[in-house]
Amino acid sequence: MVDSEKVCLHGITVQNSYSWTIHPIFVKHLDLLNFNINNPYNAPNTDGIDPESCEYTRIIGVNIHVGDDCIAMKASKVFLGMKLKKSCEHTIIRNCLLDKGHGGIVIGSEMSGGVKDMVVTQCLMDHTDRGLRVKTRRGRGNTAVIDGLVFRNVEMRGVKAPFVINMFYFCDPDGHSPYVQCRDAMPVDEYTPKLGSLTMEDIVATDAQFAGCYFDGLPEQPIERVSMKNVTITFDPNAEGRSGRHGRQPPAGEEAGHLRRERQGDRPAQRQDRGLRGRAPALCQRRPF
Repeated sequence: MVDSEKVCLHGITVQNSYSWTIHPIFVKHLDLLNFNINNPYNAPNTDGIDPESCEYTRIIGVNIHVGDDCIAMKASKVFLGMKLKKSCEHTIIRNCLLDKGHGGIVIGSEMSGGVKDMVVTQCLMDHTDRGLRVKTRRGRGNTAVIDGLVFRNVEMRGVKAPFVINMFYFCDPDGHSPYVQCRDAMPVDEYTPKLGSLTMEDIVATDAQFAGCYFDGLPEQPIERVSMKNVTITFDPNAEGRSGRHGRQPPAGEEAGHLRRERQGDRPAQRQDRGLRGRAPALCQRRPF
């Protein structure tokens, strides 16, 4: 589905995809209603639904069991995102079962056109690695604005890290570069993304494994507003992420944007790149994209 209007998928079953399963691009007035997506839990990159730069999308009553993100809102990488300036906006996600994926509802990381005005309500996330997740990074561009996200009446069961915002997400060949991963404040310019407001209300998360909330904004462009009301998080007594009397720590690797499951043991892989936090500002130079 590319560059279309008034599209509806209803009552179908899609399974065993080798990559992103449903990937509409530049679609306006899109209805995805009452169907099933079934991919092996250990099949990488088999996202369920990835609307890209779509407007007025409704995803209602969909059951998703996949090996990667269940629903991921996207808006292109830097070249097309900044050139076309087509955001993903006016989205409703309701009454969906999101099962076993890496993320339940994910924003990005390909979102240079921006993601705005999204409401998620009455959904169940069952044993996903993360629940509500935002991932972006330097280099996505100043058109990469995430704003007006609302998550309401959501239940999470056995979700390892229920709430994650990561503006240091590593992806693409330069994802580990000092420019992307540097913890010092950089100049705010045409390559700097922005994260506006997120509202989370009436959410219950049980049997979490790692951090209940992990929010990691850019020092030069801090997260503007996160509102959490009537949110309850409880941990599995045998949680993998426990750290003695000092409490539970963020999952290994989330700081760099990664929580890959080892498919045999279903355990998070260790972070592959360490030590950027303390480097001198001179190393924090932009690389060509």
